[in-house]
Amino acid sequence: DLAEWMARQGLPVLADLPVSRAAALLAMSKIVVGGRDVMFELADLLRTPAVGLFTGEEFNSLCRESETTKGLRIEDKPDEAVIASVAGMVDASLGGTRLQRQVSGA
Repeated sequence: DLAEWMARQGLPVLADLPVSRAAALLAMSKIVVGGRDVMFELADLLRTPAVGLFTGEEFNSLCRESETTKGLRIEDKPDEAVIASVAGMVDASLGGTRLQRQVSGA
């Protein structure tokens, strides 16, 4: 899944943080990748760029996109295409191509 892939890429994967610690971390972050959790909502409130992964109905009811937060609609679990899309969105936000090259194997 996406968290396992991110860990293999050497990217931080965080879960189960208290809200106060999550908010402090997000305030210092360049971008957040998450799902239907408090991290996506906090990122929006703190104006931290974020990519959220949502299933069809979740996307309609829980994904509030803004200037800094964007959602991706997924089936059940992220597949290679979703992971490539996330990497592209992260790269675009950070102004680089490191993740996209790793995903495409270039």
